[in-house]
Amino acid sequence: MMKLNTNLWARTHDAWRSRDEPECIRRLAEVYWNILVFLGACALLGIVLYGGSRFLSALNGDEDGVTLLQGEGGSTLFNRAEFEATFRGLESRKSRYEDLKQNAPTIADPSR
Repeated sequence: MMKLNTNLWARTHDAWRSRDEPECIRRLAEVYWNILVFLGACALLGIVLYGGSRFLSALNGDEDGVTLLQGEGGSTLFNRAEFEATFRGLESRKSRYEDLKQNAPTIADPSR
């Protein structure tokens, strides 16, 4: 295994020294592409693992029993009464919109 890594490094080093040759440029491009794919896969794996850990910590709660919906002092960040008031406000806006759509007000054209 160590021989393979040394041989790979030696071949890449030789290709870098003679990078003016077209066949060496192809080898360097392959190495560059393989490095980019490897780094992209590592980044994707890291993102998935981090997102999964954050998701599971939100579901289970932290060590202190605090979930994402609770503040530091144990108070709830999500207030159901405020949510209901906001939802009722949106429903009233929707009904006013529907009323105005059915009974459009007549407004005089200012260009005439």
